[in-house]
Amino acid sequence: MIKVYKCIYIHLMKFEFLHFLHKAFRKFLGGKVIEILDPKLERCNASCKVATRISELAFQCTAPTKLDRPTMKEVAEILWNVRKEYISFLENQSGRPKGSL
Repeated sequence: MIKVYKCIYIHLMKFEFLHFLHKAFRKFLGGKVIEILDPKLERCNASCKVATRISELAFQCTAPTKLDRPTMKEVAEILWNVRKEYISFLENQSGRPKGSL
């Protein structure tokens, strides 16, 4: 009996995840990625750009076939570039010299 409940629970978790993924993808395609984020986060151009880039990467990672998904090395490179662009954007906004964050 416990195995049946566990199986049903796992199936519901997968369904909820797929529902969330589908909903998030619709927001992404509609240009409303910012609505996926926690409302407590600051809404600025930098956070919108980061959210869009991370969403693009997330959807690439959920591709149905392995050949369509990025490798871990590619993921790390993309995340590193997103970080560098974000820091650069913040430095340009604040006028602070590099390395003062």
